[in-house]
Amino acid sequence: PEENGMAYYSSYATERDKNEFLIGEDGNITQVFFSGKQKVTSVRLPRRAWSHLCITCEDKQARIFVNGIDSEVDINLSQSLNIQSGGVLVLGQDQDAVKGGFQVQQAFVGKLWQLTMWKVSLTDDEIKNLYTRRCNDMGDIRKSEVVVHWNDLLELPLQGEVKLQLLDCLTFTMALLGNMMTIVHNERNCLTF
Repeated sequence: PEENGMAYYSSYATERDKNEFLIGEDGNITQVFFSGKQKVTSVRLPRRAWSHLCITCEDKQARIFVNGIDSEVDINLSQSLNIQSGGVLVLGQDQDAVKGGFQVQQAFVGKLWQLTMWKVSLTDDEIKNLYTRRCNDMGDIRKSEVVVHWNDLLELPLQGEVKLQLLDCLTFTMALLGNMMTIVHNERNCLTF
């Protein structure tokens, strides 16, 4: 997003709450909504660089990890998080109503890759492992606990200004690491907004 603009990576809306779970940024400051309650953090993602973002919730505490490292920003929740089922997940935009109420100025512009949601909190080591794998599969990290898997999302119809882009891992990794050679050649899909 632009330096002072709003952009939302993912929005999960239910009849109970349009912001059941919403994550994005406003002016480069990460914002998360849990059950409609906004939590503004001091976490800033690097500009024009690939970033791995992970949010964990356990009991009344949420934590944010950037590039495999705990940001040491703890988010206190007023109650244990209980995300309601049966909602609608939208990538790259905020829902101001279930399946709608979109505002162009809240659209994410960029690439999303490997969005996965688990029904349990991952450990610090599992999160670091996900980050170090970069564009490789997530391995066996709690596969039985996954509720939203990237490959399932890729099978859904695309709507709006979104395209599916095939990137090979070598190109992707070289871009991430400043042309440091990593000899892995797997093709992966990303969504471009």
